[in-house]
Amino acid sequence: IEAIAEALKVNHVLTTLKLGGNNIRSSGASAIAEALKVNAGLTALSLEQVKIDPSGAAAIGDALKANRVLTELDLCYSMLCGIQPVGGRGTYTAAGIEAIAEALKVNHVLTTLKLGGNNIRSSGASAIAEALKVNAGLTALNLSRDAIGPSGAAATADALKANR
Repeated sequence: IEAIAEALKVNHVLTTLKLGGNNIRSSGASAIAEALKVNAGLTALSLEQVKIDPSGAAAIGDALKANRVLTELDLCYSMLCGIQPVGGRGTYTAAGIEAIAEALKVNHVLTTLKLGGNNIRSSGASAIAEALKVNAGLTALNLSRDAIGPSGAAATADALKANR
């Protein structure tokens, strides 16, 4: 994955990259994130089911603050909060999803964000909701199978009312 990330730093022709199902983990996610900071061609990236964990999610969030071309990002079932999608094992932390939410406050290029199956829970949904209040670019958001609960749903609803 690191070799692909290095190539992305100089390749501005590739517009879509799907790496779903590969075991890239946080080190691979960090390498991809560094490439996203300078890549000017990639508009769609799929990192579904890649087990990037919260530190990898934080690296992706950091990259989203700098990236101005990526419009679609799929992070479904990637353990963004440290919980395995099947079986629910692991230790929950909202740090990764909070980093992505912070990036959404300044990145208005991303239009599609898929976070399903990451058990972001109410705290993660609330962080995303806060970002939605100021982000006018995001037009599609996937929070399926994220255990957002009533308070996460209420926060999301309030954000949708504010974001018109």
